[in-house]
Amino acid sequence: MDNSYVQSRFDRLPDDGYATLDPRCLIALTSAWDVPMPALDPCTRTTGTGLAGVMPGSITDVRLPHIRSVVTNPPYGRPAVDDITQHLIRAVTTRRLELAAILVRIQWDCAKSRSAYWEPPFAASIRLQFRPWWNEERLKQPIHSYQWLIWDRRHRVQPLVIHAGADL
Repeated sequence: MDNSYVQSRFDRLPDDGYATLDPRCLIALTSAWDVPMPALDPCTRTTGTGLAGVMPGSITDVRLPHIRSVVTNPPYGRPAVDDITQHLIRAVTTRRLELAAILVRIQWDCAKSRSAYWEPPFAASIRLQFRPWWNEERLKQPIHSYQWLIWDRRHRVQPLVIHAGADL
């Protein structure tokens, strides 16, 4: 059975190594949340954001002393996405980072197996009010809604839900 909501009709890149081509994703994030700089962004080709780009695969090296934040569009497949997320949460919890942000589908946070992720320092869900483009061809309209999930050790109150990007 062919279900485009579950399986893409496009060939997948190895390790889900997709760059975030749609600049609106980072614009929405930085307009809705204060991202401490310098920040590391291993998965974007967007320029002019103030985020330092690195090669995919180096996301787990957050021991760089000058990096205060990691912002990423992690690989979609399990266990990679959960391994990266857990590593980033641990980096914020242990004060190696001030902030970690991941770009995931809206329903991603509903999995029972991820319930431990929503304890402090979880700070916010920034829900994009547009559907990002994932390829330059733009052959078909995107069908999935996305959100930024933020873990921020500066945030001391209940997590927030913020809608961003309606004007982008």
